[in-house]
Amino acid sequence: MKYIRIGDIKRFRQYFENSKIDVNRKSTYFQETVLFVACQNGRFDIVEHMLGSKRELNLTGENYQGISPLQIAKINSELHEKKLSHTKELKRRNISTTRNNCLLIYNLLQEYQSDSKGVKKRLRKKLNLEGKKKNLFLSSFFF
Repeated sequence: MKYIRIGDIKRFRQYFENSKIDVNRKSTYFQETVLFVACQNGRFDIVEHMLGSKRELNLTGENYQGISPLQIAKINSELHEKKLSHTKELKRRNISTTRNNCLLIYNLLQEYQSDSKGVKKRLRKKLNLEGKKKNLFLSSFFF
């Protein structure tokens, strides 16, 4: 989960694509899934990758306080909005980015709940997650 918190998408992909890992497993103390942590930290690119993958995610899984990934994205976008008025310029950009990412995540999760197949298809194309099969075919064709 540390890769999610710091936003290391490359290492996250390696972690996430390991089929032996239960992506819906909750952390021991806070009862948070990887999706929850990504939503909480405003990691839009990581959320897109998770939703576009073939893995089945529990979107409604709540943490120990009964908060879902969708709810934490909304809550954090509002909290970061309040922080903007009380911080200096240097930190404002980071807070603004996180707030915007949380809003994007919130909207994406809402859209995913109403049309999961369509969103998954769009994200797979955007992130080129379907390209791996084509490359395997081409490499076996030429060798």
